[in-house]
Amino acid sequence: WVFDALKLHSVLSGIDTDRVKGVFITPEGVTGFNKAEGALTRLALDDCLDSRLECIGRDASALDQLEAALLDCVISR
Repeated sequence: WVFDALKLHSVLSGIDTDRVKGVFITPEGVTGFNKAEGALTRLALDDCLDSRLECIGRDASALDQLEAALLDCVISR
């Protein structure tokens, strides 16, 4: 799947977790996201076969709407 990087940035910025790490295929190429201590960083990566996301936190309810929000970021499948 190809994701809109700007929408992803907005979604991942809003997640209330201790840590977020993700790799996504975007129109600009593969983009990595890393959120720690409330700061989200974004970097270009070389390659990946599929997109992945890992969230670490104490409150699982913070992720209740995450799947729907991520699907809203999809440009094409």
